[in-house]
Amino acid sequence: MSKKLRYTRQQLNIFEDSHRFKTVAKGRRFGFTHGVSNYCIEAMNADDIKVLWGDTVAGNIKRYITRYWMPALKSLFPKDHYYWDKTNNILHIGKSFCDFRSADRPENWEGYGYDLIVLNEAGIILKNPYLWGNAVRPMLMDNPKSQAIIGGVPKGKNLFWDLCSQNRDNWKHWTFTSYDNPLIKRSEVDELVSELRKIGGEAFVEQEIFAKFLESSEFQYIENEIIEQAFQRVYPRGVESGAAKVCGIDFARKRDRAVIAMRQGVTLKGFHVDHPGGSQWSVRFARKIVNVAINEFGADHIFMDEGESGGGVIDILDSWGYSHLITPIMFGSEPDNKALYLNKRVEMYAELRAWLTERGSLPRDSLYAQELRKDLESLSYGHSPRTGKLKLMPKSELARSPDLGDALALTFAAPVASANDMAFSQDPYENTNTSYVR
Repeated sequence: MSKKLRYTRQQLNIFEDSHRFKTVAKGRRFGFTHGVSNYCIEAMNADDIKVLWGDTVAGNIKRYITRYWMPALKSLFPKDHYYWDKTNNILHIGKSFCDFRSADRPENWEGYGYDLIVLNEAGIILKNPYLWGNAVRPMLMDNPKSQAIIGGVPKGKNLFWDLCSQNRDNWKHWTFTSYDNPLIKRSEVDELVSELRKIGGEAFVEQEIFAKFLESSEFQYIENEIIEQAFQRVYPRGVESGAAKVCGIDFARKRDRAVIAMRQGVTLKGFHVDHPGGSQWSVRFARKIVNVAINEFGADHIFMDEGESGGGVIDILDSWGYSHLITPIMFGSEPDNKALYLNKRVEMYAELRAWLTERGSLPRDSLYAQELRKDLESLSYGHSPRTGKLKLMPKSELARSPDLGDALALTFAAPVASANDMAFSQDPYENTNTSYVR
C-alpha cells in the first residue's frame, strides 16, 4: 500500500494510544466515524485480524460503507484485494474481515473472538445494556489481546457515561467538541449551534456540540420544526381513503376532561372533548363514543386509556357488545420494544413522532390546533439512569396535562387493519405491517 489515509491530530491521539480500551465522547461532526473507518482499513490490511463494527441501524452501516469505506478502499487497493458481502454485512480485506452489526438486531451480534471492536454512536446503542454485558464484554474477555474503541455523542448518563468514567490502567478517555475538527470551519459549527439551540436550548447544545454528559438529559421530544411541518402538510382530498380509521381516547388527571382523537392514515381528522360531571357520566360518555367514534367516524378500532375512569367506560362498552372494537391501554405497561423504550407511553409517542416527521398532517384550522401544538411541545425526554431506555417526563411533572397529545398517541398503540383490507394494503401512506388488530 503506497498511499496513506489522512487523519487529524485529534484522531491520531486516539489511534496511536496503546491503551486496550478507549472511549471518546465527541460533539457532532467531530469526524470520529470517518477516522475510525480509516483506522480499521489500515489495521485490517496490516495484519490478519477480525473486527466487529457495532452501530445503530443497518441503514447507517450501508451509508458509512458507501461514504467512507469504499472511496478509501478504491484509492488504496486493487479490486481483488477487498470484497463487500452485502448479504451478510461483512467486509473482507485480504485475509482480514469486519463484521458489521446493528443495535436494532442484538440477536445477530455473534460471539467471535474479535481482535478489534468498534462501537459507533455509543451514546445511542449502549442504551441497550444487553449489547455490552451479554455480547461485547464477553467477546473482549475471550480474546485477552483484543481492543475496543467506543465513541459517540453523549445521550445522558447511561452506560456509555459509565464506560467513559472508568479509572483503570487499561482504559483511556478523550472528550472532543465539534470545534475540535480542524477540517470544519468554525462558522459552520456556529450555524449548527444556532440550529440546535432552537430545537433544544442550551442543554442540547452542551450535549451535542460540547460532548457533555448531562445529569438529567431531558429535552423537547418532538421538535417545533416537526410539529410545524405537520401543520403545514396538506394532502389532496381523499388520499387517506381506504386507510384504517383509528381512535384514541384519553382520560386526563382528576377527570377534568376526556378526549377522543380520530385519525385516518396520514390525516388527523379531529378531536371530540368531553368534560366529566354529574351522575352516570361514564354511561353518557360511553354513548358519546358510540355516536361519535363508531357511528359517525366509523372507527375500525379504538385504543382507550385504561387508567382513571377509563376502566368503567370500557366495561360499559363491553356490556353493549363493542369489545371487539376496543383495546385497553395502560400507559405505564410494558412496550413491544422492551430494549429501547421504558413503557408503552413513550413507545406510542415514538410512533407518533415518526408519523409527524415523515407524513402526518395536522389540521391548521381545527378548534384545538393551538392546544395540540402546546401539548406536543410540552413533552420532554430523557433516559432511565438504570437501563438507559428512552423515557418521557411523567404527566404529573408537566405544567399542562397533554390530553390531546395523549389521545393522538393512543392511535399508534398498534397497527390496525381497515374494514377494506385491499384498499388499506394499497395505501402508500399507512403502516403495512401484517400484524393487525382486528
